[in-house]
Amino acid sequence: MVEAVGSSGVSATVGLANIAKQLEEEQKKLAEQAKANQAPKEEVQAFQKEVRKSPFATTGGATDVGVLIRDQTRLNVFSSLKKSDSVDHYKFRNQLPSNVTLGMLGDKELRVQLVSKHGAVLADSDPKSSRYKDYEKAQQGELKLPAGEYLVKVTRTGNTEKKETQNYAIQISAGKFTKDYDTVAREPRPGDGVPQQSSAQLNLQGMLTSASAFVSSLPPIGTPATAKLMGTVFSGKF
Repeated sequence: MVEAVGSSGVSATVGLANIAKQLEEEQKKLAEQAKANQAPKEEVQAFQKEVRKSPFATTGGATDVGVLIRDQTRLNVFSSLKKSDSVDHYKFRNQLPSNVTLGMLGDKELRVQLVSKHGAVLADSDPKSSRYKDYEKAQQGELKLPAGEYLVKVTRTGNTEKKETQNYAIQISAGKFTKDYDTVAREPRPGDGVPQQSSAQLNLQGMLTSASAFVSSLPPIGTPATAKLMGTVFSGKF
């Protein structure tokens, strides 16, 4: 049996189709509007430098990795502890009071500490440390740091011997970033750390050597002044 569809049924179907089409067009307009209002994504600029670590395992020889600026910069360090290394030191300046993120990738036998410029440990990756909770905060980007200079110290754990090279990467940030700074810290060359004299120092040393030779060539004490003068003039000292 074939059912007849009245004019009212046809008009209802057409009406629903029109509503669906209008909804589709409205959704399309909203999507286009949202796309137009979306802020353009900022491109991240990447920078890289290679440096030689100091041969001295002291905070005074810490490798400078840059300036941390909230919502602008991220600092990355790539390096390793060789068999002969006991510690690596890095320094950075936090320009503004910020919630800082600190993390390290590498061998589990490595330990990382965040230290103030006065030597106070602020965060420590060693679970036995009293500053381990602060390290967990730092991993989550919740460690509050005032503006100032800071040190990052990388060592082996107490149970680890210097048997092999251990590679690691450190990352420091404060919020989002638009500039990414990589520091590749390599081992010092043989002879690094030996004091090098400047040209001014070498000139001064030459002058002192000449003066010493001149004084040594003078007649002994007790020689009459006239004889001293005559001897100096005729020997071409002036």
